[in-house]
Amino acid sequence: MYKVLFAEDELLVRIGLQNAISWSDYSMELAGQADDGGEAFELFKKIKPDVVITDIRMDVMDGYTLIRNIREIDKECAIIVISCIDDFELIRKLVPLKINGYVLKATINMEEIDKLLRETKEYLIGIGRSGDDKPEKGKFLEKGLKKYLMGEGSEPIWNENEKMKFLCKFSLKEEDREKINNEAVKFIYELITHQFKEGVTILFEKFVNFYTFLPNDNENLEKRTGRVNELVESFLGIKLGYTHSVRQNKEKLADWFIRHERAGEDVNNSSNWDNSIKTAIAYINENHGEQLSLSRVANVAGISPAYFSALFKKEIGKNYVEYLNEVRLKAVLKEFNVSDAKISFIAEKHGFPNQEYFSRYFKKVMGVSPAKWRRKNS
Repeated sequence: MYKVLFAEDELLVRIGLQNAISWSDYSMELAGQADDGGEAFELFKKIKPDVVITDIRMDVMDGYTLIRNIREIDKECAIIVISCIDDFELIRKLVPLKINGYVLKATINMEEIDKLLRETKEYLIGIGRSGDDKPEKGKFLEKGLKKYLMGEGSEPIWNENEKMKFLCKFSLKEEDREKINNEAVKFIYELITHQFKEGVTILFEKFVNFYTFLPNDNENLEKRTGRVNELVESFLGIKLGYTHSVRQNKEKLADWFIRHERAGEDVNNSSNWDNSIKTAIAYINENHGEQLSLSRVANVAGISPAYFSALFKKEIGKNYVEYLNEVRLKAVLKEFNVSDAKISFIAEKHGFPNQEYFSRYFKKVMGVSPAKWRRKNS
């Protein structure tokens, strides 16, 4: 259902329309009401409606200011204006803000409202905007999927009808990454999630890649991806790179992800992948005593963090953190044999600044505490 926010300061008008309109006929639900522009804007930020119906003349914040503020957050939600006959100049000012229609209080009738709401529904469908809220489970899957692709967990558990079969990737081109700020990145992310609410969208911030996993190659896919690029170019002045792929039968998600990245139009040549991992390993071995985040090493390797994580595990046989800890532990054991320095000093020197974590990890791998191992092997 499409969520509707209704802002009108005349109680009788608001109650009359609220009760007269059969919202479900238009796949809509009345999600919030306000009797002034200030309250309406706060509600807008909270409920994120698909449709805003607003009076022009209201206290605290007038309709024009409300719409202008809304357009700074949501460039494409439908907006319907309720006005008086002498509001022509204000309505003319609204033209650049892309309102979907207006009705006059003096002549309002249900035939006009019906026509306008049906056109509004067609507009929302046409831009590929789904009226379904992303369920909490979807948010959980989003977090789990991101951790999995970063090598920090197992593949999320999907229901049979939810299993991801289609992957879209939007990415900032190298030359555009310095042109936008965090707010622009957030705008792109929200734009994509609005267009593909039935899927799971994840963002890898450092390289600004947006991945949307879909249950199937949904209808209107071409129109929706085109809409994303159209709006990004219109409001930010840049063009996103775009690739997509279909999951093969029984293909593991991580293998699919790697195959997609290797075939992408905006990634390095696939002949360099072995060299990328070799570069990363050499860097880890040389700098293991520093705080090496996965993103930092992926940057050295010249590939995105998500792809690096999945590729690393596929080619090395273990995830990035496991490998890094093993390198560090080998260096610690080697120094234990030739140095009388404190255990905490040696551990920190080789990348284990948290002594509690180091002791727990050491005992898990070696079967005894660091102190006991050192006494037995010195």
